[in-house]
Amino acid sequence: MTLLDGNPKDQESLIVDDLIQSGGTIIESAKLLRKLGASRVDAFASHGIFVRDAHIKVAQTLDTLYTTDSLPENVERAQTVENMEVLSIASSIAKIL
Repeated sequence: MTLLDGNPKDQESLIVDDLIQSGGTIIESAKLLRKLGASRVDAFASHGIFVRDAHIKVAQTLDTLYTTDSLPENVERAQTVENMEVLSIASSIAKIL
C-alpha cells in the first residue's frame, strides 16, 4: 500500500469504498494512514458484505466503521461492535421508487 498524494499527519481521514467483503483493503489503508500519523481513521462502505465476520477485524483498525443497511444483517452486526454504525438507506430508496 502506498499513499500517492497528501499528508495524513495529524489529520482526520475517511476511507470510502463501495463494497467491503473481507476488509483487507480497508485494513491495510487504515494501517498505512496510522503509520503516517493520521489522528483519526474512519471508513465508509455503501455495501458491507463482511464475509466470515470481517466487520470485527475491520472495526478494530478504525475509529468508526460506517456502512448501510443494504444487507439487514449489518444492523445485527453493529450491535456486537462498539464502533460500527449502520446508516439506513430505506428512505432514499423509497423516494426513488
